[in-house]
Amino acid sequence: MTQNLNHKAGNTAEETSHIALLVGEEVLNLISNDRFKQEWDELYQQCEWATAFQSRGFVTTWYNVFKGDYLPLLVKSEHAGKLSGLLTMAISICGSAIPDFENKSINIVGAGEYEAEYQCWMATHTYGEQFIKSALSEMMKCFPKANILFRFIPPLAPLNWSISDPKWKSMCVVQSHKRPLLDLRDPNAKKVFKITNQFKTKYNRLKRLGEVRFEKLSDTREFTEALKELTLQFDFRQGCMFNKNQFRDKPQKFKFMVELFRQGLLHATILKVGEEIIASMVAVAGKNWVHLQGVNTHSPFYAKHSPGILHFLHLGQSLAQEGIEVFDLTPGGDEYKERFATIHDIVHTLIITPNPTFRLKKYIKKKLHIRLIKAGKRPMTFELAIEKRKYLLRSALKAGVKTLLKEQLSNIIGSQKPISKFRLVRLANTTTALAIQRDSLNDLLCYTSAKGEISRWEFMEDAMQRFESGAHSYTWVDDDCLMACAWIGGANTSKAKEDFTEPDGVAALHHIYCYPAAKGKLHTFLTAVISQAARDIADKQLIAYCEADDKATLRSIKEAGFTDAQI
Repeated sequence: MTQNLNHKAGNTAEETSHIALLVGEEVLNLISNDRFKQEWDELYQQCEWATAFQSRGFVTTWYNVFKGDYLPLLVKSEHAGKLSGLLTMAISICGSAIPDFENKSINIVGAGEYEAEYQCWMATHTYGEQFIKSALSEMMKCFPKANILFRFIPPLAPLNWSISDPKWKSMCVVQSHKRPLLDLRDPNAKKVFKITNQFKTKYNRLKRLGEVRFEKLSDTREFTEALKELTLQFDFRQGCMFNKNQFRDKPQKFKFMVELFRQGLLHATILKVGEEIIASMVAVAGKNWVHLQGVNTHSPFYAKHSPGILHFLHLGQSLAQEGIEVFDLTPGGDEYKERFATIHDIVHTLIITPNPTFRLKKYIKKKLHIRLIKAGKRPMTFELAIEKRKYLLRSALKAGVKTLLKEQLSNIIGSQKPISKFRLVRLANTTTALAIQRDSLNDLLCYTSAKGEISRWEFMEDAMQRFESGAHSYTWVDDDCLMACAWIGGANTSKAKEDFTEPDGVAALHHIYCYPAAKGKLHTFLTAVISQAARDIADKQLIAYCEADDKATLRSIKEAGFTDAQI
């Protein structure tokens, strides 16, 4: 799809610009053209507001890896036969056949969507505003009902047209966001990542557990191996905090990260104790900036040592030594980001829509965000709380009205289910072929909520709290489904009403979970847990706890070799 446009660039004489919109295979064919590759690279270096997320390596890798989920869309302009403007976008198709988009309400997103922190167009210095207006006009001509969404637009990209031009002002919603930056060129930046006495104490405690090493990954094979562990840490924490499992739900993301690393677009570092990775940062890098967008993890098993902050402090020192100019902490209002920021600037989200209702919704959301910020509240935290309440309500309704009313009544009257306590007197003579794992994040990520059981979000959140309290999980997975789980040790968590803390010489087995289809093998699982735990808890006596009305679990506990104990 092509169109010739006349425009004026600055004070130069009127020139002819050739603008073209390409979709799908047209885009994939163009990005493999050697001449176009070279011109893209040159425009990227010339464009003062372009970030690593507009680089050819980032965009083309994303287009190719996720081509089953997104339809590539590209608008380019040429002056005198040379590339002068480029806008890379996409339409979500979710693996289905490509429908007729022209007469449907669709969302057109910046290339990379959530993988790209910043989404914008690239153009020569005097052509930035003219190009984006022409590119958007062409897109809306081809997709008249489309909503066009840009996540965050960098500060230097021309945006005045969206509020000053009547045509665009009537269709645009522009929202500003404060962006924290760690300017490593500032001599005072060294103070930000100085390890204080508080963290020196934590660091010294880690050193008692093994050699502590901060490493930058430079070999693709080494990075690929490390990424396997990092994806588990990442998905586990994301599942606890946001009910999302990005790598598990989209396996292509692993390949995407490896390809970016291979092209030198990722800055990857890890913090290790012995050979165990306890924290990491895999960040997109380009133009001597490192962006906090990618993979940011820490191990829940070492949470009390604040491994994430310790890694951050080492990372700041390392970036300064490498000559990186700016560590972009990215928008979001997170407390830890503000702690490390030395300066701030403003980025913008931009929505262009012909739909008055859609625009009104986004405008109301913008005003709500402004009011929350003025009230000292973080918009993302507020939205997450609303989303979580909706999710838990849906889960409760799915479990059944009877279960919901029972739980609500229990909360109102403050009742607590009676707990039965058992002590291990013998190990059942049962040979088990069950493969159980200790402290396996991968196994816990296999949890599926059955009717009447707690939701996946609650399960993951509870698991994280138990790990952070010092408890250990024992799990059994079959066919990518968590069949059974039990916990040993750990202090009482903030949500639990029961306290399973035991005196010295005693270890508590508690919070036994079993998938409904595996109830018949629960005692076999518990026998395997006891056998494994005997090596982990040494000479401690093992005590088991169970809700008194859970008859199936009570029976399995006794079959595994426990007998009633005083409570």
